[in-house]
Amino acid sequence: MNHLLRKESIRAGLAVLLGVAIAGAPLMAMAQQYTPPRRGIPGRREGAGTRSPNGRCIQGQKPFTVFNPTANATSSTSKTPTLFWYVPATIAKTGEFRLLSITDQEIYTTTVPLNGVPGVVSFQIPDEAAARMEPGKDYRWQFSLNCDPGDPSKNPFLEGIL
Repeated sequence: MNHLLRKESIRAGLAVLLGVAIAGAPLMAMAQQYTPPRRGIPGRREGAGTRSPNGRCIQGQKPFTVFNPTANATSSTSKTPTLFWYVPATIAKTGEFRLLSITDQEIYTTTVPLNGVPGVVSFQIPDEAAARMEPGKDYRWQFSLNCDPGDPSKNPFLEGIL
């Protein structure tokens, strides 16, 4: 009888201990307040290769990359700033540069010839486009490789804020 009473006491003690542990668990798992650091506007610093009718648009291992700050926002005191990006080996013969308002209204579009050699491409915003820009306002730019004229949405592109 003493042995049975002892077993019941141990069971009751374990049940109480387990109940207290379970009741306290939500306190340990309460969400902590976290404020992420401000990193600016997200953007596409690196493009991705896509399929096209003529094969893979970007060839090789080097990525299609823009040279600008990690926040993808570039500021300039020049009325006609110059942008730079790396174009890897590609089947594209041309690229397309687009300048848009922050609300996606097209301001300027042009075709940029590519020389077929991987390397850094520079593009200076022309006076014609700069005349349509207002100082102190943000503008979006995009540069895409023209690999699939039948479906431009598949073309790799870079973008940023100016």
